Amino acid sequence: TGFAGFAAMASATSFVAVSDEALVDRAPLAVGGEVVAVDRAAGLADGVVRTEFEIAVQDVLKGEAPGRIRVAVPGGEAEGGLALKIYGAPLLRQGERVLLFLSPRGKFFRIEHLMLGVFHEVRVGDRRFATRRLEGASEVRIAGSALVPVVSHQPLRDFDAFAEWMYQRPQQTRA
Repeated sequence: TGFAGFAAMASATSFVAVSDEALVDRAPLAVGGEVVAVDRAAGLADGVVRTEFEIAVQDVLKGEAPGRIRVAVPGGEAEGGLALKIYGAPLLRQGERVLLFLSPRGKFFRIEHLMLGVFHEVRVGDRRFATRRLEGASEVRIAGSALVPVVSHQPLRDFDAFAEWMYQRPQQTRA
């Protein structure tokens, strides 16, 4: 890719794609819910500046969760003007419906594989779709000892069918 390719990759977070199956299998918790609060100035947790999102859980697709959970994402603002920008970190919007793959982290949950563990609802007419938002992130593939940039296309999934598949997957793998 040369220096120009490397420079473009350096301005974004790079990721290696993870299959939907791997996300469901790895995550202890998968939920569908609505973002009811956003705190971009949540402060420090374990020495990392974070943003917190409160999620009203509407569907537990794997694992167990109370009716409301807090999800912490690296990046945001803290006291004293300290700020951290993580390119590609998920940005959830209040009122938005999401599907999340999560792991417990103390009193919070963290998103599995950062931006790859979040699916946002997108409406087209009467239809609801689930897709990832990967702004600020670049997909790479491992080819031998090199990272090769890839043009990533995120498919639109039928929101309800994808949530149902997420729910059914743990039962299928146990059978």
